[in-house]
Amino acid sequence: SPISMTVSTLKLTVAQLDELWAADEAAACGALARLSAQPAYESDLRSSISVDLLYQTIAFCKEARLSHVKSLVVFELMVETRAKAAVELLSKEESFAAWSQMLMERIKALPAEDAMSLAEVQHVTAHA
Repeated sequence: SPISMTVSTLKLTVAQLDELWAADEAAACGALARLSAQPAYESDLRSSISVDLLYQTIAFCKEARLSHVKSLVVFELMVETRAKAAVELLSKEESFAAWSQMLMERIKALPAEDAMSLAEVQHVTAHA
């Protein structure tokens, strides 16, 4: 069962990712709002933007046909980058540099069978 977490520590399971991919946008956003402890996302602009970022990241991974493992890496990196940017007040350029560095670290740590291709890395980076 889903556990509410703050956005900066939100991690999804494969089962949750499957549920989000199967849901329509409204249901997926509602689930992401609950998972990230943002119940007022429909009326609070900051929460709405945050939930939309989470949803758009998941939707991108599905559209890009990334595996579950790769999708979870991209999702967690987006969550971590957003949190880092907010805490450290990073510029857009600094945020992208942090994202790129963390992406390379995560890619290197993936098992060989889950390795990202150059095309996938380029596609994910262009989306970030």
